Amino acid sequence: MRTVRLAAPLTQTSAGGLAEWDMVVEATGTRKGKPAAEVGLVGERFDRWDDNMMTGNGAEAWAFQSYSGCTFLKRDKINTSYGAVLKAGDVVTFRLDMNERTCSLAINGKDYGLAWRDLPDRVYPAVSLFPGSRYRFGTD
Repeated sequence: MRTVRLAAPLTQTSAGGLAEWDMVVEATGTRKGKPAAEVGLVGERFDRWDDNMMTGNGAEAWAFQSYSGCTFLKRDKINTSYGAVLKAGDVVTFRLDMNERTCSLAINGKDYGLAWRDLPDRVYPAVSLFPGSRYRFGTD
């Protein structure tokens, strides 16, 4: 398992500080033999690029994880119940407001409300690539 991010950050000056994008789950992966998917954001100081580190771990990391039938937000090793179990074909929509430093998520069109606040000046969309997982930006 490995975490990857987009090369270009999202900032307050990009698109007036507002951004929305879809992350399509083409296939969930497996972790300890159970279905797993994790999507989120990382900041400039994210430092966990080595194997076996998930998006929600490490400095400046925010993740939504769907694992073994449970769903939660991860931040600083704190898990908060949130969202719905992800499966192949699901679409996670990120709504980022860098003016307010917040991000909300929707899954298959259902808005789950505020996921994270107090984000840093620059964030990058990121995913954890569990064995067998595949993601795609956009819905086309």
